[in-house]
Amino acid sequence: METKKRFKVISIHYTTECNMNCPFCYKKRADKSEEKSLEFWYDLIPYASKLTNQIALGGGEPFINIDFIKKFGRVCKKNKVLLNITSNGKLLIPLSDREIKEIFKNITMVSLSFDKYKISSEQDLINYINLVKRIKRSTKTQIGSNLLVQDFDHSELVKIVNMLFKIGVDRVFALCPKNMPSDVLELKDAYTYLTLKYPNFYVDDLTQQILGENKYKDWCKECHYFKDIISINEKGFITGCSFDDESKALLKLEEPKDILKIKKIDGEKRFSCPYLIPKDIALKVQQLKSLKGGMKKDGNIKSEL
Repeated sequence: METKKRFKVISIHYTTECNMNCPFCYKKRADKSEEKSLEFWYDLIPYASKLTNQIALGGGEPFINIDFIKKFGRVCKKNKVLLNITSNGKLLIPLSDREIKEIFKNITMVSLSFDKYKISSEQDLINYINLVKRIKRSTKTQIGSNLLVQDFDHSELVKIVNMLFKIGVDRVFALCPKNMPSDVLELKDAYTYLTLKYPNFYVDDLTQQILGENKYKDWCKECHYFKDIISINEKGFITGCSFDDESKALLKLEEPKDILKIKKIDGEKRFSCPYLIPKDIALKVQQLKSLKGGMKKDGNIKSEL
């Protein structure tokens, strides 16, 4: 019987280089000279395999370096590690079916991002649908859709999820926005409906936490921070959450084997998410800013204060 490993997944962001510049992206562009070498990431996999059965590769945009993806996938397969990749998919669109088949040979799942910035036109949507169908036709890789639930009402969320499953997506992951307004509880009925309708509709850990406790903070149970997942950035800093910056790092990897030191480290317990901004609070902040702006423009009001 296989021994349970420390983490369900290890998230690796091997580069911050990207072909897009999404306004809500939490990854700051790093100097290429500060990034770990590609060999470092290949050599890391045998050690990471002692801690997890699954690696989630992100960026930046992972497919910015296709040769790296091919070799990384081969090394993952050799070490019996599942490889899941999150991508905006834009760099895959011009490729032939044959090239896609070759690239995806050792990729277990690709999660294609779906949000209002990347899918901002009818042509963007057509390209997304065609890419999903081409990957399905050319490979055995499962396709997930990372759906950023951003300013959706109930009907819009349901409509988009229905469409994604209809075009052939295997799984839909609804993601709670971070560092921007979120209204998870207002969509609780939609989440319940979609979960019952689609066995492969999932919400991320933060959404699940909020829905489970029916509140945005001060939870009774700690969140998933450092419990099921760790994140490694392009410089080798390990954090318990992908959104944590290097100042919150639990460990810095100087060489690949250093990752095994994480077994002796205890992370903090978090009962609120520092990156969550409930929509009602965001509106109050905006109203306060507008009020202050009005005060500055109105000399009489300012003098009275």
